[in-house]
Amino acid sequence: MQVKTILGKIYSKPGFEHFKIPPRYHSIFHQKLNTMKKGLAIILTLLGIGGLVFGVITIFNVGLTNSNPWIGVILGAVFFTAGIGLLKTTSDGQGA
Repeated sequence: MQVKTILGKIYSKPGFEHFKIPPRYHSIFHQKLNTMKKGLAIILTLLGIGGLVFGVITIFNVGLTNSNPWIGVILGAVFFTAGIGLLKTTSDGQGA
């Protein structure tokens, strides 16, 4: 229901008349949007796991890189948390 109200607010502004999505396509649009959000969430989660692994390896193997080894851990934690949070909040319409 929020998608319809958000789309209604966007499309009520002048200049968006040609971007209106017919009501019969709202569910398809919502489904495609959720699919893209899930893909982004999976990518963020995998980047986070990679960053965490790289950060831990560089912490224990001093001299592997010239940068601060905690950068990988912090960025990995941020990406991993963002990806998991996005996966949790993205509904798939099956009711969980």
